[in-house]
Amino acid sequence: MIEVDRVGSSEEREWDSFVCSRPEGLFAHSIAYRDLLVEELGCEAEYLVAREAGEIRGVLPVMWREDGDGRICNSLPYHGTPGGPVSADRRAEGALIDSWNERASDPGTLSSTMIENPFLARTIPEPLHEITDERIVHFTALPPGGGEDEVMALISSEARNNVRRAARRGVTVVRDNDAIGEVHRIHAEVMETLGAPAKSQGFFEAIAARLRPGEDFNIWLARVADDVVAALLVIRFNGVSEYFASGTRCGFRAHHPHPALVFTALVDEARSGARIWNWGGTRHGMTGVFHFKSKWGSRARRYRYLVHLGDQTLREAPAEELVARFPGFYVLPFSALHPSHA
Repeated sequence: MIEVDRVGSSEEREWDSFVCSRPEGLFAHSIAYRDLLVEELGCEAEYLVAREAGEIRGVLPVMWREDGDGRICNSLPYHGTPGGPVSADRRAEGALIDSWNERASDPGTLSSTMIENPFLARTIPEPLHEITDERIVHFTALPPGGGEDEVMALISSEARNNVRRAARRGVTVVRDNDAIGEVHRIHAEVMETLGAPAKSQGFFEAIAARLRPGEDFNIWLARVADDVVAALLVIRFNGVSEYFASGTRCGFRAHHPHPALVFTALVDEARSGARIWNWGGTRHGMTGVFHFKSKWGSRARRYRYLVHLGDQTLREAPAEELVARFPGFYVLPFSALHPSHA
């Protein structure tokens, strides 16, 4: 018989060991990422474990954000983090989805969103939902033990040319795992240029404090003479290397420092035994981002946000109000709002 309960503090290592035993297990499912989100968002974590005869058969990370009128649940929140169950069999999946549906259908739950895991190779029971939003993930299967020649053969001629241009224009790349401040500074500058929200400085500092440099993460910097002109943070978990944050300073894009960073990191991750380089999700219509990711030998896969609205009046709220009420959480697609508020 499958039983579902919250993970206990003494079971956290067992949780991570189970996640790492499954090929679809991502950094997003880890206890370390749970702690980062709780610290950053001030939200409540309810991490569910499905057991049979005391053995973990599946896990489901759930986060809650509450205000005076009710609460929102996500699996998972914060800049489109994928969640959903990681499981060893279908009965465990079913029990975890049933537990999610109980929470989603509770009268106090205003909205629930489960973001599908794009690396799950099989179909699982769908959670309660009536609204969907779609994203596309790009990922590169890394050549086992690959070196520079193997990675060069994997990427497009345009990417190869950009890497060579960077070298001719004096770009050098170094690993500096103490440079989390540079990562945030350049990330924030790029996000401001795009008019998009940036991850906070505290979030980046917590990554450096909680994770092990050289094992759980690497930071790559590109320099032109004495200037740091681009930065890249790679997070490693369960054979998957996450392209977690990157950016190039304005005025240096013609030097192509970003392709130099990515190429160096791809080679290093392949040599270190990573299976997959995860570029992350992209919304439809972001043609420039699609083009960039496609140059690096990536494949694309669609995945969905599955949304249930317990309170239909959320459709009448302005988008800005929802963002302010539930910071870091996904409430519903803005396209589903009343036209005057989208």
